[in-house]
Amino acid sequence: MRNRMIVLFFVMMCVGGVFVYTPMASCKKKKVNYKTANPTLKITKAIKSYEGWYPRRYDAHKPNEDVSKLGWEHFFDEGRDWTIGYGHKLTKNDYKYYWDKYIYETPDGVYLLKADLIIAKDESLTKLMKDKKIKLYQNQFDALVSFTMNHNEHFWIEYKSSAMKDIRNYVINKKYSKKKTKRIFCQYCYSDGRYSSGLKKRRKREATIFNGGKYRGIDNEVIK
Repeated sequence: MRNRMIVLFFVMMCVGGVFVYTPMASCKKKKVNYKTANPTLKITKAIKSYEGWYPRRYDAHKPNEDVSKLGWEHFFDEGRDWTIGYGHKLTKNDYKYYWDKYIYETPDGVYLLKADLIIAKDESLTKLMKDKKIKLYQNQFDALVSFTMNHNEHFWIEYKSSAMKDIRNYVINKKYSKKKTKRIFCQYCYSDGRYSSGLKKRRKREATIFNGGKYRGIDNEVIK
């Protein structure tokens, strides 16, 4: 939690609260290692489309439920998934601040998304890349950042079930095929044990990005 707050503080200190992007000539020809890997603007835009925009907190398990009258003590209710902005999960450190707050996409939503992307890549994904000496093409890294943000920033080091090990082992083995990538990614389309067509659609898109870097025509730039 402390790391998350440090990242959020760092993001808030960015000049004018605006991302700085460095263009890349090609995301397919050059591999990135754990030191140089950063998510692209393209995957950021893709994640925005996956998550949707919510200016007030909501329960991601029941997005249509009216929770406006619930007090912040309900943050600890079992089975709740309190979220705001572009898929930002409220934490014990920030839930009181955002509980009754209406946030704007710029700068609030941008700050939170930027922080979540940094956390998604640094908390476990780049650590796995370092430990297992993994280099990825930019599109492959982007797909895994999206996957990580949707699951848990510690996913790659705190895997608990055999199902969770599948994609980890697949990434470590470095023997990728389009057919197997799609199959592996699409195993992770369940939320609280229930099948989700929305997650299935996201997994297919992430697999497509991993396989060929197809971002539906969005400009390719890297977040610094």
